[in-house]
Amino acid sequence: MIKILLVEDNNVNRLLISHMLKRKNWEITEAMNGVEACELVRNSDFDIIIMDLQMPEMDGFEAAKEIRKIESETGKRIPIIILTAFANEFNEKFRKSGLTEAYLTKPVNQDLLYELVHKLTGK
Repeated sequence: MIKILLVEDNNVNRLLISHMLKRKNWEITEAMNGVEACELVRNSDFDIIIMDLQMPEMDGFEAAKEIRKIESETGKRIPIIILTAFANEFNEKFRKSGLTEAYLTKPVNQDLLYELVHKLTGK
């Protein structure tokens, strides 16, 4: 079973994406912002993280940087898919950073999401 951390501050988006993922019988843990996500990464084991770019408290870019710092202690890199309504913003911030493996634009294409999860987890 694939263990996914879904990080999305918008309740409707989080519910819709979670529903898509649960259709595959994957184990979903939800967080509402980057701060919660980092705490969960410190204390749990995930196969992949699906995270919104724009969130309060800590956005997806800052959360990805912090998650990579946490991983430097464990030696395990968790693939991160960023969700964004603004592909250009993603390209500017992430393209050369090496912090994430992929991004999807909103509204999320279910088939593409499934394909990326399988590809990035190898499961």
